[in-house]
Amino acid sequence: TCGVERYGPYGLLRSVAVRPDWQGQGIGRRLVEHTQRTVATQGVEELFLLTTTAPGFFQREGYEPVDRAAVPEEIRLTTEFSSVCPSTAVCLRKKLIQRKHDQKQH
Repeated sequence: TCGVERYGPYGLLRSVAVRPDWQGQGIGRRLVEHTQRTVATQGVEELFLLTTTAPGFFQREGYEPVDRAAVPEEIRLTTEFSSVCPSTAVCLRKKLIQRKHDQKQH
């Protein structure tokens, strides 16, 4: 399973889980890739997540550590950020769509 809470151009990746007996077969990676493609077509430009158990998995998928203070307010105010996940959870971000002002001029 894999879900996203959407907040305008931002998304909070939630509940990525694969049954233990199905792990190690690339299912988690495919779930995340499919979810990223789907929400990008819906206008989500960046995904954020908190994890206590799988930072390495998400970093291999292109997510980068980000300070919680740098996360958009819409995401910081979610229950996930404000109370569900402990302060020790790793905060990660992945840009899905480059905004025009972020793109370098050649």
